[in-house]
Amino acid sequence: MTAPFDLSKFKTKPGGFKDRGNQRIEVVSVELPAAKKRKPFQAHYVQFPELWGVELEKLKSAAAWHLARRILRDVFKREYVGGPVVLSKEVTGLNRTSRCRATHNLVQPKLIRVVQEGNRAAIVTELLQLEGGKTLTLRDT
Repeated sequence: MTAPFDLSKFKTKPGGFKDRGNQRIEVVSVELPAAKKRKPFQAHYVQFPELWGVELEKLKSAAAWHLARRILRDVFKREYVGGPVVLSKEVTGLNRTSRCRATHNLVQPKLIRVVQEGNRAAIVTELLQLEGGKTLTLRDT
């Protein structure tokens, strides 16, 4: 059963008068209901390639594990939302030195490829996905 239509949501306010030429026009403004905000994107699960697990076990770096998980989550998010995967402090939650070291650790075994301009945050351009050496080129980079 649907709720009855409520006209009180569309109340008008007197806005005064405006002069157009030699005519006086009454102006009325309408209050519209506020738009509903969407919930932020939440990834409930992310596929983790087995090859990544093998390579990350060799590194024995907690920051690299953390960064790899964040990258895979953000790649999954970007499939729906769009945009580049930027490895900023806000996205990764790592401080600068740990993030740089972990990024370097993921680039060395060629799990990811990044582009970095000067002192700005690195942007992931490709992921090594499967055992056959297949890469996933990311859009909007």
